Amino acid sequence: MKGTDTTKVAIVTAACLIGLVVVLKNVLNIPPDILSRDIILWIIIYSGFTIVLISQEETPRKEGAPRKTYDSPWLWSAVIIGVTLAIIAVYAFG
Repeated sequence: MKGTDTTKVAIVTAACLIGLVVVLKNVLNIPPDILSRDIILWIIIYSGFTIVLISQEETPRKEGAPRKTYDSPWLWSAVIIGVTLAIIAVYAFG
């Protein structure tokens, strides 16, 4: 992925992490002591996405050639949003 694609995914990751904390604290009224305990785990999960994206070697491709599926910032953004919604669901229904 290009640097701009990695930046897009990083922005989505940051927005999802902030949104996760806001929803859990203000909408679901999760106690702050549980949030402060679990935020370390969430940061590790979200950092894993960033580390994977940065560690991927950028392979040159011919102009006009389609991207590989795992090389799309849309895919990674959708996965991150899905993980965020899954975490919210665990707290809402668990």
